[in-house]
Amino acid sequence: MNRILSLTKVAGAAGLIAAGAAMHGCNVLGPIAYIVHGPGKVNAVHTLDPQKATVVFVDDVNSRLPSRAVRGEIAASAEKYLLREDCLTDVIDYRAAMQASSSDRTGISLSIVEIGQAVKADVLIYIVVEDFGLSPDGQTYSPFAYARVKVMDVKSNKRIWPADERGHQVRLSPNPQATQAPATVGARLESSRLLGAELGKAVAQLFYTHEGTNSAGKDELKKPEGPFND
Repeated sequence: MNRILSLTKVAGAAGLIAAGAAMHGCNVLGPIAYIVHGPGKVNAVHTLDPQKATVVFVDDVNSRLPSRAVRGEIAASAEKYLLREDCLTDVIDYRAAMQASSSDRTGISLSIVEIGQAVKADVLIYIVVEDFGLSPDGQTYSPFAYARVKVMDVKSNKRIWPADERGHQVRLSPNPQATQAPATVGARLESSRLLGAELGKAVAQLFYTHEGTNSAGKDELKKPEGPFND
């Protein structure tokens, strides 16, 4: 009864706003639609080929991440969501790519494509972290993360997506947390790993249509009960 009543009030308020808009010539139908129907769906920006063996590789060229474990958290999260949403069916473990990138003893770093070749991938999803932290100003607990993403064809050594050679930017804007900021090294690392998982989810969501309310970076950072808790 309460739910029906509240929806009736919202619809009534929307009707009043629409009537006022008609009188004054204002374009407020967008906000009204948002109030009544919610934020709606966010469309995928690229479709992956599920039949091609794909590996996710996270690069931290500017040393923005606090540990190698957080790199793994980003890649593992992206893998899990891509598999869950049937974007991919053949995924090569991200740890193989991480190992390949650090196993060269000549002192010459492998290229993105060479990493993909080393793990026998057809496609490599390349994520380079541009910025990452638990506080943008050193005081407020507002985790944020920025990265760029490319999809590379390993065999042809060509970029499949996007057209921009710099990659597609993924932004998790500073998200103020209601909880107290982590005070110990261990707690900060745990929060960074949770943030890494959110970044991985944000990357995966580039490749499948999802509800706007489920977009990465919207909620409080918290330890999931399972790999797919949204």
